[in-house]
Order: sequence, then C-alpha cells, then structure tokens
Amino acid sequence: MSYNALIRSIKNGNEFNSLFPIPKDKKVRLGKGDTHTSIELIIKWSLKHNNEVKLVATKLLKSSLSETCFSIHDFLFNHFQYKADGEAQLLRSPAYAWKYRYDGIDCKSYSIIASCILLQLGFKHYIRKIKQPMFAPESFTHVYVIVPVDQNTGSLKQGYYTIDGTLPTTQEPNYIETKDFFMDKLSHIGLNGATQPLNGFSFADVKTAFNSPISCWGGSAFSGSQANAEGEKIGAYFENLLNNINVAVRNQNLQLLQDTFLKYEGILFTSIKAYERKKSEGWNKCTTDSITRMQSILNFYDKVVHKGLTAWLSQYFTMTPVATKSFNNGQGFEDIDPTFKFTYTDPAIVYLANIYDFKLKQGVTAIPEFEFTPYVEDMANNPSAFDPATFLQGLSTVLVSFNNPNNGNTGTVDENGNLVYDTENTPKTTSNAGAGYLLGGLVLIGLASWGFSKMKDTGKKVATKK
Repeated sequence: MSYNALIRSIKNGNEFNSLFPIPKDKKVRLGKGDTHTSIELIIKWSLKHNNEVKLVATKLLKSSLSETCFSIHDFLFNHFQYKADGEAQLLRSPAYAWKYRYDGIDCKSYSIIASCILLQLGFKHYIRKIKQPMFAPESFTHVYVIVPVDQNTGSLKQGYYTIDGTLPTTQEPNYIETKDFFMDKLSHIGLNGATQPLNGFSFADVKTAFNSPISCWGGSAFSGSQANAEGEKIGAYFENLLNNINVAVRNQNLQLLQDTFLKYEGILFTSIKAYERKKSEGWNKCTTDSITRMQSILNFYDKVVHKGLTAWLSQYFTMTPVATKSFNNGQGFEDIDPTFKFTYTDPAIVYLANIYDFKLKQGVTAIPEFEFTPYVEDMANNPSAFDPATFLQGLSTVLVSFNNPNNGNTGTVDENGNLVYDTENTPKTTSNAGAGYLLGGLVLIGLASWGFSKMKDTGKKVATKK
C-alpha cells in the first residue's frame, strides 16, 4: 500500500483545543494550474494566518532548533489526518485545519501550518517543492518545509531539518529537482500580534482600471488571457512586498525594511525597462496590447504607489543611499521572479538600484499604516495627477506608536537610529485583529480561471540533513 493511500489513526489532541481560535475562513478552492502559483499562495496564507498558532507555537518550542523542528513534525503527523486533495486543490488555515483535522489535509496545508509556527517562533525557513522520481517526474508534485541549521544567514550549506507532515519520520523524500522559497523570520520586539499581517491594500480594488479588452485573432506570443493572469500576479507580488514593508516598520526591523524596499525598486524598474525594450521589438497587435497592459499596471506601482511609498517613508525615516545592487532581466529572471512574464531580452536590461540605510527620525511618536486609500484607487486611472501630500493626509490607521502608556513620555532615537525611551517602555501597536489579509480578495477573484495543479505526496526517504 502506498503512503498516499494510508489512513492512520490520529491523536485527539485535547491539550491543543483551547490553543486554536475558532476559524473564520472557509476552505479556499484553488482548482487547476501550476505549482509555482500554489507556492505563492501557501506563502501568502502563512503570512495571513500565522497569528492563529501563537499559543501552539509556544507549546512546541524546545531548547534547541533541532528539537523544535522534531516537535513541530510530531505535532503535524500525529494530530492531522492525511488525505490527498482531489481535483479541487485546497488551502486551509491552521485553525480551520485543526477543526477538521479528522477529515484530512494534504502537503500544502501541512506546509502552511509548519510555516505559520516557524514564523511565530522567528525561525528562517524555506517552502520547498520537488519533482519526484517515481511520480510524474516532469512536474513538481510535492511541497514541504525545510529549516536551515544556519539561522544567521539562512544558508543551507550547514544542513537543514525537514518538516513534512505527510511522513512518519523527519527524513526527506527522494527528489530529482527542488525549488526553494525563502521565508524570513519576522522580528519580535514584545508587541502583541507583532507578526500579524495588515490589510491596507488590494490589487483587486484597482485592477478594473487596467481591464481594457485585448483582442487576439490569429494567435499571439503573449495573449490577452495570459495578460489578465500576469496582471493578477504582479498585483499579488507587490502587495506581498508592501505588506512586508508595513510589518518591518511596525516592528522597527530596519534590515527587513532595507531589503524589501530594495527589492520593490529593483524588480519594478527592471521590469518597466524590460517591457519598454520588449515592446520596441515589434509584435502583432495582441501581443503589443498585452505588453501595454503590463506597462499600465507597473506604471501604477511606479507613479502612484512608489511615489506615495517614498513620501511616506521619507516623512518618518532618513533614507541614506549606502550602496547599489544590480538587477537585470537576463536568462533566469523569470525563474527568480516568475511574476513577470515575457520580460526576457538579449542583451539584458540592467538597472542599478540604491540600497538605503533607514533611520527613524527624531521626534516621531506615531506612524500610520501605508495603505491603498480611496485616493490611491482614484489615481489608478490618472497616475500623472497623483499628489503625495494629498495621499499622506488620507492615512489615518495607526501602524505603530511610541507613546509611554504610563506617563506619556515619548520615544526618541539615538545617532544610530535605535529607539531610546525616557523611561522603561515598549512601542505599542494598533492592529486590525479581525481584518482579512490582502490575499483574501485576490485569491477569490480570478483563481478559478488560473487554477493549480494537483500535488501528491510520496513516502520516499533520505537523510534529515543535507
């Protein structure tokens, strides 16, 4: 009997019942399609729902990384029934998976729960997808989590631990090819819900501005349906970066802020230049219209979102360029960031992005959340009219404040940009605890037409560490 067909007896898990919140989300059906988009959604679902395992994560934390990984694996394998998804692929939040654990979950949901726990504990890890030698070797058909021993850099060179809830041991399945997607730890500084994602923007709110019909009689290298799908992916891609920027600011994780803003600018401006070059090569009307659609979306993320984002950051931080990083759209660019289809050119476009050092400005007592206000949505139709000052005036949701709740003293920063308080104090936040993550609207809109491929699991084993 294959492991896929194995039905096992699981623990009742009464000691965990009070640690999970009542689930607010139903199962989200993904349909058919490719596994890369499935991975993107696993990542987004983990970012959205990791607060659901806050109490569970504390219970599973042990004295060492290895023991903690074994503890998480043991919890997954022994408390959730395994069941491969059918034709409809499903993503379950941890709370939902727990409530229906006897019904069974598959590798994607196991990976979401493991990633949520690791995010809460602050451990770097990867979502890994693999091609399996004995099952559809031409396709990526299985996904699980690996945790690098080197938590400082996240490098896998020193080995890693495997957390695959579909298997009875922590040994890794056999594979013929892997692709890894990095999940960095989210900084904790004593804030309640410090890792809870925010809800300030959704591409679904602005995408109608870019939905002019594309007619493709006679075929196309880049069809209208492809353009629609890629537009959704671009929106999701930048939403994820913007969410990380909000999280970084709220947690005062200046390294995460530097890395994420660099990626936002580097990928955005490389892609803009790449599509300009691509369009100049001469294509039929359909392909040209599809490229124009991509340019319109990227123009929104440049002329409106980037403009507003830079103004928002500059109001509360000093931004000093300290180095540069080269981005290019050469061979492999779509593998690194496959959100951006049809961008490859030869010779490659090269964009040199600034790396900024961020320091919180003196006298800042509160920072509002960066979000897509109604003004931003209006400007999607007229990016050239966007006014940063008007945008900043419309931000009202408090992201983080530095007021002392006892005596009103305010926090300041020293010459190194570190927070210093007049008395013992910690920042406090205002969060939308019940708010849905930016993925919610995106997942539900248009996914039926994308769909995602069926992912199956196998019981093949190799060593725990590589």
